Amino acid sequence: MTRHVLFAFAALLLGFSQPTAAHADLPAGVVYDDSFPFFIAQEHSEMNNNRPTNRYALLSWARLLGENIAPESGWRFVYKQGRRTLATATCDGNRAFRRQNMGNTPHDTFVAARCDTGDDDFLTATGAITVEVYFLNDDDDSETRVATHEIEVLELRQESHDGTQRTSDYSVNLHGFGAVVFLDQVRRNELYAFAGMSGNEMSGGSAGNSQVNLIITRSSGHSPDRSYRFRCSVDGNRIDFGHARMDDGSVGERRTQAIQVLRGGNSTVREQLHWQTDRYRLPIVWGDNTNGARLEDHPGRWECDLRDDERRTIRSFSFQVADGLIQPHPEEAGMNFPERVHLADVTLPGPNDADERTDPSVARSQAFWGRGFQTAEGRAMGGRVAAVGEPYPRSVRRRGNRSRRR
Repeated sequence: MTRHVLFAFAALLLGFSQPTAAHADLPAGVVYDDSFPFFIAQEHSEMNNNRPTNRYALLSWARLLGENIAPESGWRFVYKQGRRTLATATCDGNRAFRRQNMGNTPHDTFVAARCDTGDDDFLTATGAITVEVYFLNDDDDSETRVATHEIEVLELRQESHDGTQRTSDYSVNLHGFGAVVFLDQVRRNELYAFAGMSGNEMSGGSAGNSQVNLIITRSSGHSPDRSYRFRCSVDGNRIDFGHARMDDGSVGERRTQAIQVLRGGNSTVREQLHWQTDRYRLPIVWGDNTNGARLEDHPGRWECDLRDDERRTIRSFSFQVADGLIQPHPEEAGMNFPERVHLADVTLPGPNDADERTDPSVARSQAFWGRGFQTAEGRAMGGRVAAVGEPYPRSVRRRGNRSRRR
């Protein structure tokens, strides 16, 4: 049975009606946002008669970009393993504006959703799961499949002192973000492209200044650190940021946390597997902002390093600037992002304070939820993710893979 979930992405909420099985194309000018999908496994295991019932819910996000979206449209997510349908989640769409109203004219509207499988659709399957994403158009009750994604669900065991299994925890494998870093060139008062959510309210959703934001998803449980160092050069010339400094924050709900507990005798081994999405507000500015290095004043090839307190590089990244705007990365061909959101050309060179774990093989093959990298430039990025820590806690057994300890 499908659970209907209403979860606002912005303050303007919309309803929807159950669609028929008709199929159609997206409305003119509307596209699926390839930068936005995100999936989380939320553990719902419990003990019954001293036996574990292990299960989880899937939380899913998606977004459309465009201005011709019926106000009461919705979403459906279908989760499959092979030919078997595991669960379905249907939910309302929510409307927000990439830009604020300027002269009472909305620009670049989109519909977003968080859909949860519910009490009647808990999942137990692990390993590779296919996610089909459907847009439910309230204009004509049509249903359009807008994307198909591949996710991997991991099980983390929890054991009692005698080694018997207790309840399990679960996590979606997000190591595919290892070489995926976004730059959001946002204008003052615009919504961030990756805004957090808190209940039905936007959480830190609007930019205070016209600046460039760096979006990183990493395997670590601690918060981003504003004391990290940041430096750039343009065409080989070092940039002076003046008194401007980098600020930090996290993107609400684009994070996960799971824990493994292995007990034996008097010893207990706990290992956490969690991911966090950071938003760094860089001292790179544009438009009406002069507090930092202005893109308009520095056309060319930017090369930047984000470093920890021990001067170890967290990420090296580069991008091209022309006419005051960050230019698309070659890997963006065939994908759709919000206006002024682009991929950085990134390197994760080695151990640092921000990353606890990486899996370079997954970073190479599973970027963009199974799409992988399609260009030479993208594949080169995937090959520049260094091995950091152990990729998974010791109890994780990946289907079709041996979870090797390094």
